[in-house]
Amino acid sequence: MSSDPGTEPRTSPVLSRIVALFEEGVREGDIQPVRNEPYHFFSAVAGTILFYVAALPHFVADLPEDHLSAERMELLESDAVAIAERLLGTSGPRPVPPRAPSTGDPS
Repeated sequence: MSSDPGTEPRTSPVLSRIVALFEEGVREGDIQPVRNEPYHFFSAVAGTILFYVAALPHFVADLPEDHLSAERMELLESDAVAIAERLLGTSGPRPVPPRAPSTGDPS
């Protein structure tokens, strides 16, 4: 966080939305997270992706193949989804219930 109270990180709206969705999922019973800590969830999933993309080549000097190839990216996506599902306590995609039709009246 910035020391200047008049500034806000550009990620704040995104993180606020993630926290709100996480809390709604817990409240509605859609998720049963391993830890009821949205920032832990976010940092674990984002950290997995960031480490693989940016840091892995610095830890393994001679990677046997291009870790950013389309095939490897598909595997990373699959692994990141599996990690997210585990942390959220879900077993995979769930059907989205239909929303009530909007009346068009904003009041």
